[in-house]
Amino acid sequence: MRHPQYQAWYTLPQTTFSKRSAVVIGAGLAGAAAAYALAKRDWQVTVIERHSSSAKEASGIAAGVVAPRSSAWHHSDGGFYLHAYRYTLDILEKLSVKFNRCGVIQLARNAKDEDRQIKLLGTIPQDNSFAYQVGAQEASLLSGVALQHGGIVYPQGGYLNPKNFCDVMLDSKNIDVVFSNEAIYLQRVDVNSDWHITNNKGEILMKTPVVIIANSGAASSFSQSHWLPLVKIRGQVSCSPAKALTKQLSVVLCHTGYLTPAENDIHIFGASFQRERLGTELSNADDLDNIRRINEFAPQIAAELANDVTGQHAALRAATTDRLPCIGPLPDVEHFAREGRYHPGLFVSTGFATRGIIAAPLAGEMLAAMVNREQLPLPQDIIDALNPARFLIRRLRRGLPLSP
Repeated sequence: MRHPQYQAWYTLPQTTFSKRSAVVIGAGLAGAAAAYALAKRDWQVTVIERHSSSAKEASGIAAGVVAPRSSAWHHSDGGFYLHAYRYTLDILEKLSVKFNRCGVIQLARNAKDEDRQIKLLGTIPQDNSFAYQVGAQEASLLSGVALQHGGIVYPQGGYLNPKNFCDVMLDSKNIDVVFSNEAIYLQRVDVNSDWHITNNKGEILMKTPVVIIANSGAASSFSQSHWLPLVKIRGQVSCSPAKALTKQLSVVLCHTGYLTPAENDIHIFGASFQRERLGTELSNADDLDNIRRINEFAPQIAAELANDVTGQHAALRAATTDRLPCIGPLPDVEHFAREGRYHPGLFVSTGFATRGIIAAPLAGEMLAAMVNREQLPLPQDIIDALNPARFLIRRLRRGLPLSP
């Protein structure tokens, strides 16, 4: 719960915009979801993407998992992902996304982890259509392969192709996507003017009252957002042809990584997690690391896939130092301590790490509701926990300067 002393810092701006037009920077999951949420409210949206097509970076994996984060759902972080998972399932019902709703099992690592999962499920109303726990024997029967531990089953979960998800969300008469253009600078002449979005040649790409920065780790490249504590994490996804044994797998298995059922006789699995090496070239060592992750929960499958594994996609994912995404208006650092001021019409959606598929759609809905001055789709404690200003507020509470 927020302290009354800090109320002004958490109070979100209530700006009415004269034009229903916005620019979204980035055409990955975060940007596509924000554009979609605004477009369905009849806003005219231009998406600026530096690559030649959508989902070229972290959203470019062949298959990603649709399942909630199995953490404390009664806390702000777990609560957000619980809401986000349900919202993503709802949006997938409405859109023509190629979603394989095969189910997901989040496998326990050991007996202690199984006890943790039991306690976790006890924090929400019992609903077997949402989640339930199984032991090793039932998990093996359900998945079609031998497993050493049970886990939490998400029967409505599954996997999808993130690029397909992006393209479906961007397919709107109210959305114009400008590829092969990079937004470098954001400027305003005065507090009442539009944002001017400029490229590296000094050319103004767009003028607009609303900007949503949704370009992953590059979100902190602007002068207004340079202070965001984003951490870049390399992740590589691997693939391997299905074998007789592995073709029996019928659900997504998650452990320290994930493994999909075979589609077109190919399994997708991963992902590696590296802070030290930030290149995006494919790595044999990462492929072996992904096989190692499978070996932890299904050694027979790992042995079948190990001899024919190749890298599918490597990219840098953006996370934050407190592991929650940044979703909301950007505070004006210069005037924040005394006035709690936010930049009018400037928002951010980033820091999803490995959870962009389930988190980005609700993030987009939340931002569109803020822009449109609607009731927000989340409880206040979660909105505060996601607010980008939380990092500045923590420094102010400790008596630290806002520019470290």
